[in-house]
Amino acid sequence: MSNNTRPLTGLVVRAVQQRDVAAIAALLEQPKAFVSDHWEGNSSLEEHVKNSVLAFSLSEGESEALFLFVLEEAGEVTGVVGLSTLIGTTQPRYHFRAGKRVHQSHALSVYRDIDLLLLGNDCTGSTELCLFAMGQKGRLAVQGAALMQGVFEFARLNPNLLGQRLIAELPGVNGNSSKSEFWLGLGDRFIPKELKHEPVGMLIELLPRTPIYLPFLSPEVRSVIGLVSCEQSGFRSFLESNGLYFQGTIRPEDGGGVLEALWRQVIPKFDSERNLNGQSEANSQANFKFECS
Repeated sequence: MSNNTRPLTGLVVRAVQQRDVAAIAALLEQPKAFVSDHWEGNSSLEEHVKNSVLAFSLSEGESEALFLFVLEEAGEVTGVVGLSTLIGTTQPRYHFRAGKRVHQSHALSVYRDIDLLLLGNDCTGSTELCLFAMGQKGRLAVQGAALMQGVFEFARLNPNLLGQRLIAELPGVNGNSSKSEFWLGLGDRFIPKELKHEPVGMLIELLPRTPIYLPFLSPEVRSVIGLVSCEQSGFRSFLESNGLYFQGTIRPEDGGGVLEALWRQVIPKFDSERNLNGQSEANSQANFKFECS
């Protein structure tokens, strides 16, 4: 991280506690709050916090778990981020993987490589960065950097709780509407008429496991594959600055890109950049505090 993204004095990232529910709910309701995921009201929030408090008591990563962290500044909760570990090991998680297939005929002097999508469960066992939110006065370069510092510190101290890979799903174009253009142009074609009213998330498992050749899709659908919504473009750049990149994994519901990285790549990168910026162990303690008790 560059000097202008160094966390400010007094920022504390800690494990969420039950008493934080009201403060997080107030943060999410701020008119200019940045929210990366869709939070489904206070009932969902209370369940997230309850599950996270339980997860922090685990000693080994045996099944899916949610770890929520809050950012405190002068005693006020100004941010939140979650790590969902070992995803897909309880309930399957589906993603498209972009690939190619070559068609060649020496006799006809024809060579064609064709882009395709293949539905699978490649992210099974990964850890997902999720439920990221900051208040209206938050800045990704400061508060966001502190939250990521807390995430990387937790991962460094607890490798036994995490998979080998970190991913972050980003909503695609029209990804916040009930049916995106990507889904209408691809997934919806495979769904029986009597089920089209069901939520998209329930229909993904009905999609074919055979390759889907992109030339069969409309130009409009092909043009949005791997893109993210305008609202999330800044967050994508922020995640890329922390070592996560699009590598061809795509959300089935809206075509949004999934950013990913190996923990063994991003944690050393984070440590080296912190040291290059003059944040020695003692200096880092003065600017940032991580609590997980």
